[in-house]
Amino acid sequence: MQTPAARDEAVYTMAEAARLKGASYHTISRAIRKGILPCTRIGRQALIRESDLDAWSPMTARRPKKYAGRTPDAGVRPSVILPGTGGAPASGSIDRLTSLLALLGGNAPSGAVLEEILGAIADTLHCADAAIITRDAAGRRFEVRAAVGSKRDWLDVAGDGPRVMTRPVTLAGHTLGLFVGIPDVDRPVLSSQDRDAALAMLTLAAIALS
Repeated sequence: MQTPAARDEAVYTMAEAARLKGASYHTISRAIRKGILPCTRIGRQALIRESDLDAWSPMTARRPKKYAGRTPDAGVRPSVILPGTGGAPASGSIDRLTSLLALLGGNAPSGAVLEEILGAIADTLHCADAAIITRDAAGRRFEVRAAVGSKRDWLDVAGDGPRVMTRPVTLAGHTLGLFVGIPDVDRPVLSSQDRDAALAMLTLAAIALS
């Protein structure tokens, strides 16, 4: 029998949780405000673990008529997957992801959230220097939203040859930014746990940007 730490765990946004449980967005929001449904907050977003959703059921007896036809949708895909270890010892990246979620669930200042996430991504991908770059709504201006390591002109570095590592920062199929990093070595070797943890962290960054 697998322990919770040994398997992947889904983490849902409030909108995804509402569809999964056949409830309204406001029902999920109300349960969070009342402390009935635990969550991790990242900026304006709230993330809810699969295990907490499994333990909670929305009240349907007094449901408004416009929501009466809603049914749970088991096909909802979560925004974030917290990688399990498959019974193996957790890597440093998995521990960092767990610590990151604990920190974000506290009272971290909103301005420090993205930088904290970026630092975790950079460490996991073995990049001493890294940044997250976004583009304005018109698509004409680029902006460095967070950076760690040595001061660089990141808008020039983004296209600077094979030594540069780039990863899209996406949420629900929408690209919200770009991770740009300078690896410590020519070809960093990542374990499967590191790759899965980095993917989850990049999604957390997208949520922080949204």
